[in-house]
Amino acid sequence: LYNLNEAIELIYSRLNEKDELREKLIRLSRDLTRHAGKAIHEMVTGNLQNVESKLSELRELVNEINEITENDSLLLAMKFMNSGFEEYAEAQLLYHVLTHDTIPLPEDIGVKEDAYLLGLGDVIGELRRIVLKRLLDEQHDEARKAMEQMNQLFLSLIEMDFSKGLIPNLRHKIDRARAIIEKTEGDLTYALLSRTTIQKLEEFQHDSD
Repeated sequence: LYNLNEAIELIYSRLNEKDELREKLIRLSRDLTRHAGKAIHEMVTGNLQNVESKLSELRELVNEINEITENDSLLLAMKFMNSGFEEYAEAQLLYHVLTHDTIPLPEDIGVKEDAYLLGLGDVIGELRRIVLKRLLDEQHDEARKAMEQMNQLFLSLIEMDFSKGLIPNLRHKIDRARAIIEKTEGDLTYALLSRTTIQKLEEFQHDSD
C-alpha cells in the first residue's frame, strides 16, 4: 500500500517520543510525591526552617511537568501524575496555613482545581496531627487555632457539591475530613477539660496547705 510504511514510521516516531516523555513524567511525579511528603512531615513536626526552599524546588518540578503536558491531552490525562500534584498541593497549602494563615489560589501554586481541592482535604488530616502535637507540648491556644483552621477548611470543602465524575474521590475526602474533625474536637475537648480539672485540683491543694 502506498505511503503505509511512511505513515507507520511517522506514528511510531511520535508515539516513541510520547513514551519517553511518559517515562520522564513518571520519574518527575515520583520525585514530586516523595519530596512533598518529606516537606509535610517536617511541617507537622514543627521544623519549618528549610521548607520554603524545598517548596520552591517542588514548584520547579511542577513547572517542568506542566510544560511537558501543556499541549498534550494524552500525557495530561495520565493518572499517575494525580498523586504527585495532590501531595504537592497539600504541602503548599499546609505551609501557607501554618506560616501565613492564608490560602493561595490554584494558579499561585501551579495546579488544577481537582488536585487543589483533594490536597486541601488532606491538609485537614495533617492539622489533626498538629493539634495533637500541640496538646502534648501544652500549647493549648495553638491547638485551638489549628482546630479552628480545620473547621474553616471543612466548611469550604462541603460547598463543593459536584458529581463524582467531575472530581473523583472528593466526596470520600470530605467524608473522611468530617470524621477526622469530629474525633479531633473530642480529643481537644477532653484535653482542655483535663487541664482545667488538674488546675482546680492544684488550686484546691494549695488552699488546703
